[in-house]
Amino acid sequence: MAGTNGGARPGAGRKSKAVELGLPALIDEIAGDEGKKEVLSKVLEQAKAGSFHHQQLFLAYAFGKPAEKIDLTSKGKELKSIVGTVVK
Repeated sequence: MAGTNGGARPGAGRKSKAVELGLPALIDEIAGDEGKKEVLSKVLEQAKAGSFHHQQLFLAYAFGKPAEKIDLTSKGKELKSIVGTVVK
């Protein structure tokens, strides 16, 4: 059967640990919309007061966490170019 495996399709991929444990549903049950708004307003209040941690948290949820750039090979040092090198 060609075309039935792989690729993006609805429901594909592993669910997050939080979803597997049912945490979003539990939070909805316990806090509801008003509870979530209250917590978010407290985070925003602390962010406005100058708490860097709260600013980071608020921005990460409002705009998405920036992609982390990790250099696993050069330890920050410039690498020599190997373009045009022939290995025999």
